[in-house]
Amino acid sequence: MSYIDCFNHKTLGFIGDIAVYQALEDIIGNDFQCEKNQIIIGGGSGEHPAVVINNLTLAIYMYLTDINEDIVIDNLDSLSIHHLENLVFFGWYCSAFVTVDKIARENGFSNERYSTVEYWLTMEAVKIVIKEAPELIDECLIEYIQK
Repeated sequence: MSYIDCFNHKTLGFIGDIAVYQALEDIIGNDFQCEKNQIIIGGGSGEHPAVVINNLTLAIYMYLTDINEDIVIDNLDSLSIHHLENLVFFGWYCSAFVTVDKIARENGFSNERYSTVEYWLTMEAVKIVIKEAPELIDECLIEYIQK
């Protein structure tokens, strides 16, 4: 049993062997904390350490601008947050980063395409959300997803 199993959640998919979850309730716990509907990569104890995508709308916007640099969405384009500031890491030590780096390199990560493994991880999670939980996508982004 993983820590995530103590809470209501939905498994959306996997990045390598690391699960991507949607929190179905606010989680205030020892291994990680997040709000309802936030995306969690890894399930905490008994599984890979968790990282929470703090702002899913921003992550999806970063994904969209990554695949099409010409996209400008007025109310989001002014955001200048770095992708690492949008991730909240819980219990990530060197071994967790090594594991993700290995998974990334086995699944198409390249330094030419992505600036960091963490950015790649976020983009992979966003792809899963778009496919498995489109109801979580902010209305201002829907038209760009459907193109």
